[in-house]
Amino acid sequence: MDAEKKLGRKISYNFRFVLYGANCSGEVMEIKDCIDKLYLGEDRFYRIIDLSVIEVGTTYSKVFVRVSGHTPSRFVETWNIPSGNGPFRRLIAEEILTAK
Repeated sequence: MDAEKKLGRKISYNFRFVLYGANCSGEVMEIKDCIDKLYLGEDRFYRIIDLSVIEVGTTYSKVFVRVSGHTPSRFVETWNIPSGNGPFRRLIAEEILTAK
């Protein structure tokens, strides 16, 4: 994982998601709620969904999630089909905070 490589240590895989876009402006949520917000249907997908670990703690890690402003499309029209990532684009945060 990119965050572990950057920090040089293991991080918690208990994730909380901070969602921007999809009618959200930075709400912190569990994975199920994040997926519910991102799921548009079998034939409609956000074209780009940025993901980046932004904070790590002993009990959880926080992941920044942002959907692009592009009009949703078919899966084959999402950002990175050839590599198999679909709409997901991994970003590496310049600074990863440590939760207390």
